[in-house]
Order: sequence, then structure tokens, then C-alpha cells
Amino acid sequence: MLFLPASVTYVSIEKLIRRKAPEQNLFRIVIALLSVVIMPTLFYLKYQTGQRMKSRSVAADSKQTLACVFLSVELFIGLGVNYLYGLWWGARWLV
Repeated sequence: MLFLPASVTYVSIEKLIRRKAPEQNLFRIVIALLSVVIMPTLFYLKYQTGQRMKSRSVAADSKQTLACVFLSVELFIGLGVNYLYGLWWGARWLV
């Protein structure tokens, strides 16, 4: 179960050290765009459900979804900059 995160970490660090740019892929941009559109809606619905149920845990979980919204926006911008301009480090200024 820990093999996948470990292998992703290894490959990511290796590509950063070698300064190898990620592949430009329009499909990934579309997935990121869908995430940017869907995640805010999911956040709102989770938050409203938590309020109606008077469940602090559901409302708190909605805040985690809000964090995912910000990550999705950064991912979309980074992939877009890489795709359009070839700047693989394009979203670093957001962090």
C-alpha cells in the first residue's frame, strides 16, 4: 500500500533533480479544469449539509474540500502554463 506513494515521491524527486519537465498533456488539463469546476460545488453542498444536520464533522470536512479547491486551481494554472509556454515550474510563484 505504501509502494505507490513511495514510487511517486522517488520519480518526482528524480525529475526535479534532473530538471526534466513533465509531459504536456491536454487530458490532464481537462481533468484539472473539471476539478476546478466541481470541487467548489462539492464544498458548498458539504457545508450546507453539515449546517442542516448540525454536524460539525461534516462542516469541518467541507473545509478540507475547500483546501482541495485551492490545490485544484494551482494545478490547473501550473498545467496550463506548462502546456502553453513550456514553463514546467510555472506555478511555483503560487506557493
